[in-house]
Amino acid sequence: MSYLINSYSPTAELPKTDQFKTFTSFNIDQPLDSFVSITFRTEDEFGGLNSRIFETVSKIAELTNNWDEEGSPAPSPDNIQFAKAIALFMSAFGQEIYNVAPGPHGEILIDFRSQSKSLEILLYNDKMRYVKLPDVGTPEQGKFTIDLLYTDLIAWLNS
Repeated sequence: MSYLINSYSPTAELPKTDQFKTFTSFNIDQPLDSFVSITFRTEDEFGGLNSRIFETVSKIAELTNNWDEEGSPAPSPDNIQFAKAIALFMSAFGQEIYNVAPGPHGEILIDFRSQSKSLEILLYNDKMRYVKLPDVGTPEQGKFTIDLLYTDLIAWLNS
């Protein structure tokens, strides 16, 4: 039985075209040898549901330190890639992202909205957080992981 371990192969061969984009993002909650790799089939890199978000993330990637003239650091390349991966992931599921913005500590804010709720994901250089803002009641925040995004957070937002 040991010959079955680590002997996985794809069930179909991927076409040898540029229609698949791969973004690899490091999970900052894990050791550096751990990463998340997601492959999406896209029309083009900036097309689709969240095309405005991709354009904004590209502009955020061009920021340099002191971009706000108050000493704020530029977001890290890992955070830029992770923001792109989240945008692609949400586009694949048909979930629109309301806005994305850089923050004063080098973080990237990803903002989702529904009719009466809001969800914010904050990608810092050393941690990731989420904030649920309900229509009534107290906001809730916690440690963000990519698996929470589609199993809990987006389900909560759209309920």
